[in-house]
Amino acid sequence: MLLATLRARRAAEGLTDWNSAAQAFAEAQRQLHLTVWRGLRAPDRRGLLVRWPDIANDGAAAALAAGEPEWAVEMLDHGRFLWWGQVLDIRTDLSALRSVHPDLAERLSALRLQTDGDVSADQRRRLATAWDDTVAAVRTRPGFERFLLPTSFDELAEAAADGPVVLVNVSRHRCDSLVVTTDGVRVVPLPELTADEAARRTREYLAAVAGTGIGGTSAGAREQVLLSYLEWLWDVVAEPVLTAFPVPLGGRLWWCASGPLALAPLHAAGYHDPDDAPSGRTVLDRVVSSMTPTLRALRHARRPAQAKPSGMLVVACQRRPDYVTGLPDLPSATREAALLRSRFSDTTVLTESEATTSRATELLAEHAFAHFACHGGTTSTGEAALFLADAPLTLVDLARLDLDDAYLAVLSACHTAIGDTDLPDEAHHVAAALQVAGFRHVVSALWAIGDDTATAVTDDLYREIITDEGTLDPSRTAHALHTVTHELRRQNPYQPSRWAPFIHFGI
Repeated sequence: MLLATLRARRAAEGLTDWNSAAQAFAEAQRQLHLTVWRGLRAPDRRGLLVRWPDIANDGAAAALAAGEPEWAVEMLDHGRFLWWGQVLDIRTDLSALRSVHPDLAERLSALRLQTDGDVSADQRRRLATAWDDTVAAVRTRPGFERFLLPTSFDELAEAAADGPVVLVNVSRHRCDSLVVTTDGVRVVPLPELTADEAARRTREYLAAVAGTGIGGTSAGAREQVLLSYLEWLWDVVAEPVLTAFPVPLGGRLWWCASGPLALAPLHAAGYHDPDDAPSGRTVLDRVVSSMTPTLRALRHARRPAQAKPSGMLVVACQRRPDYVTGLPDLPSATREAALLRSRFSDTTVLTESEATTSRATELLAEHAFAHFACHGGTTSTGEAALFLADAPLTLVDLARLDLDDAYLAVLSACHTAIGDTDLPDEAHHVAAALQVAGFRHVVSALWAIGDDTATAVTDDLYREIITDEGTLDPSRTAHALHTVTHELRRQNPYQPSRWAPFIHFGI
């Protein structure tokens, strides 16, 4: 079982034979996947993951020490994002299987539909067992031996079709960036980065943006902590990567960080004080950044679309829902809804009492674009959610969605891109949920955003992605957000809390 595997791993760590250590970590990963079974309730799976949070990171470090960078990439992708990975398994394309073995494909389709509904604990276990048994049967068929097994490096590298993906591995053994391209992987050692310092500095940054850190709620202290954190991220991560692997000025780059840095604004790393010399030492001045929780998630976002994008859903909640305390009303929500209704003719707007969880999820399947203007945060049970009129729209709700033709979701809501601090590698946030649900682009925020800033970002973002014909071109989203952030920084270089939280997930 897992504990025995972890004992073997610890024994292997004491040797100079890093290949044996990597093998032990790989076996620990396999055991962890069996332990965090899809038949368990989500809270139970979370409890198990919290007990062993670093297996993927330490396994990748061992593989790198053994001189196997491609194996390290596979370890990182297979050993993180486990709950969402199980959701992606359920959503796998069955067309190839259906053409040869339609009976097995139909069985999996039926189980998929049942699993996506509300089921009891006993039903969940029975469905999970039936799914596992059917997958095992598929693997006995010629040509399907690797059905739903971990993705190979060659397949993972397809995620880098439009630019490099930088995996930042934070481990107590060593820290490195693995720059994945369609031609392979390049290792960039990060000797100035340590796991302990990453954890300490990230805790300070999170406390500062939450208003509970140095100086309490002092705005000046918060900005200083955040500026210092961005400079440190540049020194220990971004600058070494961009020096060793120069990307053309204004080129695309995807960040995929692990450990504490999965919560970090790597897209905003750098020295932003206009008086700092030399100038241009920022990620924002060098590349157009996007984020992805894993390579597999990015591959999912790159899947072919069935139809051209059309129709926008706007969900706007100005008044704080009665079930939420301690939050203000959001006048910006009404302003954003009016702006989008006036700019795009095929817009469906849900406001106030209309903006229910059932109605919003129902209409998401009918629209290629979605804009949420509401409060975001965590529920009393710790689930990330959007706070709609009647109830929170949670990760579990979003996990049930399977949207083939979803293109762009804009979350004008606080805390929608920040994960669980105890499990940063699992990306338990709303942005990742919408990406897994099917949206190819998601714009969201790491921390609290001001009302006026939310309106300004909405206005400028859509102005950048609208075509001359008045339609939305989602392929412009990453560049559009980059342009908007640039302008916000120009206006307020000493206030990174205003311009640094906005990030883009997807292609």
